Amino acid sequence: MDKEQKKEQKKMAAQWAKDKLPLRKIPEELQTEDFFLEAVKKDGKALGKYGVPDDMKTEKVCLAAVQNNGRALEYVPDQLKTPEICLASVQNTGFTLEYVPDQVKTPELCLEAVKRDGWVLHHFVPESLESDEMRLAAVQQNGGVLQWMPSKLKTAEICLAAVKDYGLALEFVPEDFKTAEICLAAVQKSGVALKFVPEHLKTPEICNAAAKHQEEVREFVQ
Repeated sequence: MDKEQKKEQKKMAAQWAKDKLPLRKIPEELQTEDFFLEAVKKDGKALGKYGVPDDMKTEKVCLAAVQNNGRALEYVPDQLKTPEICLASVQNTGFTLEYVPDQVKTPELCLEAVKRDGWVLHHFVPESLESDEMRLAAVQQNGGVLQWMPSKLKTAEICLAAVKDYGLALEFVPEDFKTAEICLAAVQKSGVALKFVPEHLKTPEICNAAAKHQEEVREFVQ
């Protein structure tokens, strides 16, 4: 392929990736691995959205696709879902852990996923792979995940991290862990969290911190 053909190929790949040029109008001699590689670099979803032929879904093309858009992992053939491709996908978009085969999931890969989307801990991480480190990372990314965590797995550190991200997560903190420190952190994030603070901990400091955020908290202050 000469220089002009390569230039035309690159141009058509960009047009095809943007759904501005149907594949049938592209000369077959230009539909090479390089063509589809260029296309998925522009839009990773092109791997499945516009129909990359199966024989062109090479490891190289699939890796480039998920690096551009992690969601493209859904369209990667199972035999090509290697640790490298799956890791690149979840590092781009955490919830694509859904499309990672169980045999490819490792604690390290799952940790990378929950760092980017805490909800995947509850939905797509095998229980056998969970750890305190992973649970902590999940609530740091999304404190609301505490709602789905079994009480026996909650620690003071995890609960504190959760309310620092999402004050209303205080509702799901076990009573034994509701210390002045955790309650203060919760109301500093969301004044409405005051309604989940035990009465004996509604000190002037905590009530004042809550009031700075929400007028609605007045009904919870006695």
